[in-house]
Amino acid sequence: MENDETLSLLTAAAELRSEYDKLSALLLLPEICSDGRLLSHYGRRQREIAPVVAALAAYEGDPTDLTFDALRREMLILSVSSSETSRAYAGAGACVRIRDAHIIRDGGVTYDFWLDVVDRMRGAFPESCPCTFDVYGEYMLVNFYDAKAYDLLCAMKPELLGVEGLRLAAYPILDVPPFSEADVRTDVFLNGGKGGQNVNKVETAVRMTHLPTGVTVTCRDERSQLQNKKRALKLLRERVRAYYEEAQEALVSRAKSTNEGR
Repeated sequence: MENDETLSLLTAAAELRSEYDKLSALLLLPEICSDGRLLSHYGRRQREIAPVVAALAAYEGDPTDLTFDALRREMLILSVSSSETSRAYAGAGACVRIRDAHIIRDGGVTYDFWLDVVDRMRGAFPESCPCTFDVYGEYMLVNFYDAKAYDLLCAMKPELLGVEGLRLAAYPILDVPPFSEADVRTDVFLNGGKGGQNVNKVETAVRMTHLPTGVTVTCRDERSQLQNKKRALKLLRERVRAYYEEAQEALVSRAKSTNEGR
């Protein structure tokens, strides 16, 4: 049986699909097509939610853990990209793949080759821009820690690197803001759980919401409201950190998937 979290995610995805269909209808209207500003606005939003719609269709056609995880990943990416706090990136990464390694070198791709690719890419950035890279078999992940790097990498084409068989997809490196209690909304309510008469008469249960991300935790196990607040705050910090870590992993995963399809 589907749990509450699964149902909540599927409901949210279905609402986005409904929005996508409405946008599709709007983009066919002559008055929208003749207005460049509205056409750009609606088109951009439709492109943002298109991966979620595709992932939902895949899940409905084949409801497995794999397709659900893919849907959850796209919802997470959309959540991060829609957040005002994440629009300023700390940098950008490039997922580079050699599609036909034998074309490059007989016997496979050497480490020197990857160094050469990094040097070619670095040529588009200031020398002061920090850069790291790791090689995973046929893939290489290159990270440039510069706020302007994402737009630059998205504009790059494989042919600019001058290497046959090379495929490149960019992903943003999230600029994770420090956790601040000022960004937390706290709600208290009657605890309907175990613990005797006291918890049913006093507002001891606590729900905390991290407003920039929407991450929410609820604590009701302690008899004291103060204790529940302390526990909820600690748990919320952990959940927010995990939220950004999972979002970053999802962005890298999407870049790899983009390369796989080429």
